[in-house]
Amino acid sequence: MREYSYTTRNALWDNYKKEFGDKQKKGLDETTLKINSEITNSYYDYADVPNIEAEIEKMLQIEGFLPSQYTKSNLDELVNCYVPKTDQVNYYQAIDKLNQFQYSRGYDRRTVRTKSYVNNLKVIFSLLNDYLVLGFFKCTLSQYLTNELSEELLDFKENGYSRFGTLDHMIAQAIDSGDIKFITCIQDMILSDNNTIVVTRDVIRGVIKSSNGELHELLGKFLLAAKLQEGVRQVICENMDCGTVEGFLTLFKVVYDNNLIRFASVKRAIATWTGICDEENMDRITQKILELMNQCLYNKDVAYEYANSNDSIQIMIALWSLGFYEINDS
Repeated sequence: MREYSYTTRNALWDNYKKEFGDKQKKGLDETTLKINSEITNSYYDYADVPNIEAEIEKMLQIEGFLPSQYTKSNLDELVNCYVPKTDQVNYYQAIDKLNQFQYSRGYDRRTVRTKSYVNNLKVIFSLLNDYLVLGFFKCTLSQYLTNELSEELLDFKENGYSRFGTLDHMIAQAIDSGDIKFITCIQDMILSDNNTIVVTRDVIRGVIKSSNGELHELLGKFLLAAKLQEGVRQVICENMDCGTVEGFLTLFKVVYDNNLIRFASVKRAIATWTGICDEENMDRITQKILELMNQCLYNKDVAYEYANSNDSIQIMIALWSLGFYEINDS
């Protein structure tokens, strides 16, 4: 067995990036090369391409205009560099779905959505970089998730060098494409007792960002099966607001119907979604809050009524539930 180290892993990645860069220099104009450089220099984060983002943002003011329309018309050469022809339909569909997800990020986020794409524009470019990363691993997405990699590439992945930034979006779109083999792969991962195949945060987010109701329900069963595994419950609940409305509501019903608020990880997740308290005051997350969420999420009129009440908790949850669907309503 070969010995691998920080030096060998970095050399492996740097050589790949150099080969990729040399290819691009032969086929891209100066402006596109600059965008290409900004994308490939992103590191574990959302790619930052401010000039192009401003241009796309301006186009998106036109009613009905989609991100894919801009990229197909203005960045087709760039897309061809990063995304294999067989995956380009998935890429375009993935970026057109971005306004279905919340745009606030991080531990101190709130669950807020809007029909505008503006707040999620960076994903357009980060996804391109992720196709570059997948090309580095020389495998399909399902093979990457199930660790069907060479010894050297598996070492690279297992030591935290994977460099994906928006892997959950790739997973979601692979599911939404109706790829039966990939969907079966995800099902097997969730149902498997094989501890070497881990249901990661990206897989959980990918399922929730997909529009596959059956997988949402399967994830709900996985949540219930967690029993005393607080870590599993925490990673599912803290990320269940990051996907589609339908995905969240399916899992929220599991939380509500099974009184999972009795667990600390679920209280912490509710605090993350709503911003109603900090980690030092989890005792403020009570059954009352869960009941209010259940009422407001399913009845907009109730949310408006509570928003005009004299009860501060009712007001907070009402405003949160409105922003959950559309921040402008809140």
